[in-house]
Amino acid sequence: MTVTTTTRHPGSLAAGDVPHTAPPRSSSSETVSAPWGRVDAASVGVWAQLRRVGAIVRHVTGFLVRSRLLRVTRATEQEVLQREGQWIRESATALGGTFVKLAQQASIRRDVLPEAYCDALDGLQDAVAPMSFHTVQEILERQWGRPLASVVRTINPEPIGSASVGCVYRAELCDGTDVAVKVRRPGIAASFALDLSVMERLLRMMQLLGAPTLGLSVAMIEELRQVLQEELDFRSELRYQDLFRRAFRHWKAVRITSPHGYYDLSDTEVMVSEYVRGVSLKEMLVRLRTEGEPYRQQLTALGIDPRNIARRLVRGLNFQIHECPFFHADPHPGNIVVQPGGQLVFLDFGACGVMPERDRRLLMEMNQRFFEGDVVGMVQCVTGIMEPLPRIDTNALTAALEREWWRGYYGIISRHAEWHERTSFRLWTVLMVTLRQFDIPLPSRMLKLVRATLLYDTVAAQLDPDINVFREFLKFTKAAAKRRRRAIRTAAFRQLALGPDDAVVDRTYQVGRVARRVLYRAEKFLNEPDIRLDASIDFVVGVLREFWTLGVTMFATASSLWLVSYSWRRYLYLYDRDSYRAGERLIDLPGRLAREMTEGEPHAFVAACALAIGTWWMLTNLLGIAERLRRLFRQQNVTQE
Repeated sequence: MTVTTTTRHPGSLAAGDVPHTAPPRSSSSETVSAPWGRVDAASVGVWAQLRRVGAIVRHVTGFLVRSRLLRVTRATEQEVLQREGQWIRESATALGGTFVKLAQQASIRRDVLPEAYCDALDGLQDAVAPMSFHTVQEILERQWGRPLASVVRTINPEPIGSASVGCVYRAELCDGTDVAVKVRRPGIAASFALDLSVMERLLRMMQLLGAPTLGLSVAMIEELRQVLQEELDFRSELRYQDLFRRAFRHWKAVRITSPHGYYDLSDTEVMVSEYVRGVSLKEMLVRLRTEGEPYRQQLTALGIDPRNIARRLVRGLNFQIHECPFFHADPHPGNIVVQPGGQLVFLDFGACGVMPERDRRLLMEMNQRFFEGDVVGMVQCVTGIMEPLPRIDTNALTAALEREWWRGYYGIISRHAEWHERTSFRLWTVLMVTLRQFDIPLPSRMLKLVRATLLYDTVAAQLDPDINVFREFLKFTKAAAKRRRRAIRTAAFRQLALGPDDAVVDRTYQVGRVARRVLYRAEKFLNEPDIRLDASIDFVVGVLREFWTLGVTMFATASSLWLVSYSWRRYLYLYDRDSYRAGERLIDLPGRLAREMTEGEPHAFVAACALAIGTWWMLTNLLGIAERLRRLFRQQNVTQE
């Protein structure tokens, strides 16, 4: 094995090599508990823990002090929030690791954080010094269980990407295959565990002391743990990558795929997969913006059409949401490679989302309502996805959403709108801001979908300013119907030509068994000697009559109770205003009437008569209810016998 050093040319179009795995993810957060077992923060050395806690406390205390001093000045609220957002960004960058990922996660939480914070944290990068190559070699040999030279022929010691989770290296296997090797940093799980533990304790202490928590919550940190749980397990990421590629084989026309993975060389700490060559979509966007038409002509020479890519990105998202088992939840431009000819290769499957079937139907309905111009229906669909909602004024929530979504709808259908107005950005941003006003957290599954949709739509609109994302959805539904029709036709022709396959035979056998059981039960029912239609009708009529009489009797009972209560209140109103205002209890009525009757009060005799009539009527009706229930159950038992 030889260790080689290569020079990269990021500006080269045809040879601008992009690793299958983008620099370990910077857009989400990492977790304490991994699928292979819970990592304890105590595994970090005591002095390392104390240093880390001291650094975190220093930054948090400094932020709180500066924020308090700034607020006593005459600065406006917006200026204060902007300065605080910048301080949070600086502190997260200085602390690195988990805090960068938490900041990146918070940058899309416009449902719980001020917009100034989200704007300041947007685009935060996770850059960490690379590991020593000696450490990388030890990890690879430990995971593979054999010398490095027996697996790879060459490996570049300079990483393609380096972040807090790990580093990515380019290598060549012994059979000559170019691969990208992603290696997890040793001890990173324990480091994340320590940071998350400190975060949670500081947050609880700040809540106890009444200090500002910057919109963060314990639930948000727990959500961070769940997101990181998948990121730290490279085999899980490789599994998502493989499923993604297999799913898009069913729609080859969209030309979207993912790199091939090597399961025999991958584990929870190492991931090996195909090395992808092409143009990073991030680089393409930058050069299209800075160089314009000359660069567009270079892309054309390579068979790459930015407008076509934009449309396929949006249709690919719809395919993932409505037909795939999951969707790529972090499709930022750095995670997409465009190959000569226009094929799109998605990278970095550390964050994926799953939509329940009910939510998929509601999203489908929401898009269809757009074409009908039914914004009210769109709002009903999106609020249905967020159910169950807390106890809030739902009318005020839907009214606020409808007002803003109408404006977003007009921007999308307008022919003179800016490129960013032709996307769903305004709709989703308004949704998150409105939810923050009503103190409603966005469900995690919905948060992943909103983030992915915003990224897809924004990138597509930059590539093609005239794109209409909802019209692309309509084209996707037509293509999906065509695929289903073709699949049904192909299956029918195959069954006719080759005969039924095993699945059809098994299903036919099941249908036959059900049909035989139905016929048997029907024949048994019709052959019963005591089955008479007139008797059945008489029984149904009798049951309905008994229920009607029972209902009338219960109404009469309720009326008698009302009469007793009304008599008591009227008696107090006429003869004892003080007790009436104090709300004397009904249970005290008999004793009071008896006492006043012995004293010879005439009105007491009148009230006692009214009370006696109401009580007698109530008891009579209760006895009638009991009798009718007894008759009804007896009739039912006789019928069953």
